[in-house]
Amino acid sequence: MEKKGTFLVGPGAFDCNRGDQALLWLCIDSIRQARPGSTVAVMAEGFDDPDDPQTRQTRQRGLPILPVLLANPRRATSGKDRQIVDTGWSLRKMQLQAIADFFQAVLLLAFPRSRWLARRLMGPERVKTYDYMRSCDALVIKGGGWMYAYPGLRWAYFIWFGLAQLLLAMRRGVDVIILPNSFGPFETRWSRFLARRVLRRCKLVTAREPESLEAMERLLPGKAKLFPDMAFGLESADADWAKAELIRQDVPLGEKPCVGVTMRPWRFPRAKDPTAMYRKYIQAFAALLEHLQAKGFTPILFAHVIGPHAHEDDRIALRDVLEAAGGKASAVLVDGDYDCRQIKAMYGLMDYMVCTRFHSAIFSIAQNVPCMTMSYQGYKATGIMNEIGLGDLVLPIDAVDAAKIIGMFDKLLAERDRAKEKMAAYMISCHQRLADLQCLINDVLTTSERD
Repeated sequence: MEKKGTFLVGPGAFDCNRGDQALLWLCIDSIRQARPGSTVAVMAEGFDDPDDPQTRQTRQRGLPILPVLLANPRRATSGKDRQIVDTGWSLRKMQLQAIADFFQAVLLLAFPRSRWLARRLMGPERVKTYDYMRSCDALVIKGGGWMYAYPGLRWAYFIWFGLAQLLLAMRRGVDVIILPNSFGPFETRWSRFLARRVLRRCKLVTAREPESLEAMERLLPGKAKLFPDMAFGLESADADWAKAELIRQDVPLGEKPCVGVTMRPWRFPRAKDPTAMYRKYIQAFAALLEHLQAKGFTPILFAHVIGPHAHEDDRIALRDVLEAAGGKASAVLVDGDYDCRQIKAMYGLMDYMVCTRFHSAIFSIAQNVPCMTMSYQGYKATGIMNEIGLGDLVLPIDAVDAAKIIGMFDKLLAERDRAKEKMAAYMISCHQRLADLQCLINDVLTTSERD
């Protein structure tokens, strides 16, 4: 008889982000396939509200939601700030919260088995996760792209914030398994030290693109294995449902060719003048919408992520672009509360996709919809597109201007057949590699058992 297990999935549930949601759901499905009948809980910040948009759809799948061990310092703003670039008092509040959280985490790591200390530092709710972890067979980190750092104090905390929960699990004797993630760049000694210290102790580390594997080889030779992003294996919702839903929203399917567009309100954290860079970015996309209109396309603006914070709410950037276009482009905004399978099905009905959110590109590639992408952090966009053979259809977000984005779209039009051939070839190998990944997960989770 197959032995049941107990697993905790992190770093959190993010239903508002359809890419993260896909990775979470696929992670859970993978655990259940490896260890049928096991108990699986998910960490999230919106753990105590059944209507919280970050957890509602995941909760509807019958999954218990537990609070994260280390919460985002953005909670200090109480969710009231709607600015994309953090400034002034809201920034100071987050910095003070981060300092308090850092010392709290250090104490927990120093005394990992003291429930008395954990209860006083965490409170009665978060200590439930601490207790649950004590009986876990493994902490499973879903796919994603948050293990990187650039010079500066903000990035030093960013990498610490990402890895601290893994460290605490290890200090409590829990195996840590990392499903296909992006790793690097690690541009500081601190980030390399911390990543090396944590990742070497993981039971399994998998990277989702060759650049991340190379970054891991520089840190820990031979530690990581290369597999595709698990979202390539997501099943989409019914195509007839998606067609009916888009037509209901006045998308002219069958009447005019449609180009799907995803954006994010990027903060340009490394720019000298983030506000000016954001304006340039918006103007570039406004020019693209006008160009699409002139070419006979209808732009369909998809909100791939809908919060919860302003810098993660794509609707802000999409509305800014519509305002900048000033009615010169008859675009359709699609910003409903869909899940990952539903929005993937919608992308599959587009003739082309222009993707800032990279999982919108993954959903498109999996359905052989020609796409171009923006890269904005880490290696995920450049790495995966290079592996497919379409690295020339990636534009760094810091370099986006009207001429470059229009030029790249025209290149996509001219090389449509090449793009479709490359994507189809990649997906053939991708399915087999994802099957191999499941076999590896089966083996690793079977040997992850608490005494």
